[in-house]
Amino acid sequence: MTETTTSDRPTPITGRFAHFRIKSRIGRHPVLGAALILALAIACYTLGRHSAGHEVDEYKTRNAQLESEIGQLRGANTKKETQIADLRAQVDAAQKKVAALAPPLENTFNINSNTSLILADGRLTVGLVGTPRNDGVSLNINNNQHVAAAGDVIDVSPDSSTNCRIEVVSFDILESLATVSATCVAAKH
Repeated sequence: MTETTTSDRPTPITGRFAHFRIKSRIGRHPVLGAALILALAIACYTLGRHSAGHEVDEYKTRNAQLESEIGQLRGANTKKETQIADLRAQVDAAQKKVAALAPPLENTFNINSNTSLILADGRLTVGLVGTPRNDGVSLNINNNQHVAAAGDVIDVSPDSSTNCRIEVVSFDILESLATVSATCVAAKH
């Protein structure tokens, strides 16, 4: 009969140390361990390169789409700029026609917002109070407040020997100015 001692028999590895069994085999075969690590590295590199290649292709495709859209928008922008230039030319032509139909009146003055002018040889002080509104302007004539719309005429007597007429020719809300015409004549007794 032969007896075997415990050192001759392999002992089964069980329990919490079972996972070290692979490590011990790799440790016994260093070439196998290096080959496994190299294979794992090559697999990770290939997977990463493949994934990055797809992302780069998607970015190139999206970039080409955006360049196409930019080209279309530039074309539309150029077309709109041409239309704007044509409309400006039409507006300028219309303004010239209007100016030819209604030449500027004599004694016509532009008054800016919150400023005043001395008119009619110093007999009238006319000022635009605030900015023009949609319905009219507020004028200060010789320290008297008057509200008028375009086309309204305000009669003023600065003294007993003079009668003056102030007509609101027009006003511009955006430019904050009013155009008025002022004439004075000697009063009839």
